[in-house]
Amino acid sequence: MPMKVRHDGFLFLTALIITISMAGKGQNENKGKDIAYFVAYFLTWLTGIIFYFVAGDNKRMKFHALQALFIGIAQIVIGLAFSFIRLGTLGGAINILITLYAWYVGFKASQGTDVMVPYISKYAKDYSGY
Repeated sequence: MPMKVRHDGFLFLTALIITISMAGKGQNENKGKDIAYFVAYFLTWLTGIIFYFVAGDNKRMKFHALQALFIGIAQIVIGLAFSFIRLGTLGGAINILITLYAWYVGFKASQGTDVMVPYISKYAKDYSGY
């Protein structure tokens, strides 16, 4: 009997683990081309937590990890608030737009440009020391 191979998420998890292990390494030779910053925003709060603890002494990575974490927390709060007032579809649409914005911020960070998210960046800077 042939063995069935599951592909659902295996490649993504492998790429995530490799990217996390490389986070913050080789900053000088990869300046402006570090995909780890984009991946930190990919699943907002989850990847934000992971990258915050993996970043080590890299304050810029910690800043972006915290910014992703805070964006994810905002998404949860918005989703719960709109569900509570029975406008879950509108909350879902807003969360999709926030996710797209977070991916844009991560893309710009991977290019070497720091995008400051209103209200959130101040706290991320304070807690990361960036």
